[in-house]
Amino acid sequence: MKKRYKYRLPMSEDAQGGMGAVVMAAFSGFFLLAAAVISFVFAGKAGMYVGILGLMGILLAAAGFITGLVSFSEKKKNHRFSTAGSLANGLLTVFWLALFLIGVS
Repeated sequence: MKKRYKYRLPMSEDAQGGMGAVVMAAFSGFFLLAAAVISFVFAGKAGMYVGILGLMGILLAAAGFITGLVSFSEKKKNHRFSTAGSLANGLLTVFWLALFLIGVS
């Protein structure tokens, strides 16, 4: 019987910017949920509170997207968090902008 070899690549560290991007996406998602709950509790009359959370959320999502993209330039690092953070922040940014444009019109 032929001997089977199992090859493994050494585990590399995660990119620092990727972890930051995931954390920013989590905070932006939390702000989105908090704004929805506050708006529901105040029956749509919590304009300033929801506006502050929305502004913070969209800024965090945009900054996280840029941080995630920049973290792809780190050499010999694992980019799984960079991919997840960039994707999540990109989707959150688009959602926040759509929500803003619906509110403006």
